[in-house]
Amino acid sequence: MKFVYRPEGVEKRWDFDVNALMTDEAELIERHTKMTYGEWSNALNRGSMLAYRALLFVYLRRDNRALKWADVQFRAGDVDIEYDDDEVTAAIAELERLEDAEGGLTEPQADLLAMLRRSLEDEGGAEPAADDDADDTDDADPKETATATA
Repeated sequence: MKFVYRPEGVEKRWDFDVNALMTDEAELIERHTKMTYGEWSNALNRGSMLAYRALLFVYLRRDNRALKWADVQFRAGDVDIEYDDDEVTAAIAELERLEDAEGGLTEPQADLLAMLRRSLEDEGGAEPAADDDADDTDDADPKETATATA
């Protein structure tokens, strides 16, 4: 997964793994957001601007230890988290596992599952459902199909 910061005309990208931040960075996040690290991680997944600001602060501070929290100002559209297809597929599988194991998802989980499925479909990463086939030749006799296309 990538954390992306796009202020005017510039793009910075960082590989992001919630489990890879150092303890001093995690504690910094907790102090500034007043959330536990787990709460912050969940808030980040929900698109919390405070959570995004904390992550941006940590990454920018790596290059500028004198950076202050108040110095981190950005437009809402300047930050994003990008997931690759494998990460989206894994998240879908985990949500589907929870859905089956626990007899249903919470509303936010169900919304997230629907959004993740759409994102894969939008990028062409999902296989079409069996009844969505645009080509009706699957049921045709292979000899007839070969003759028709020859």
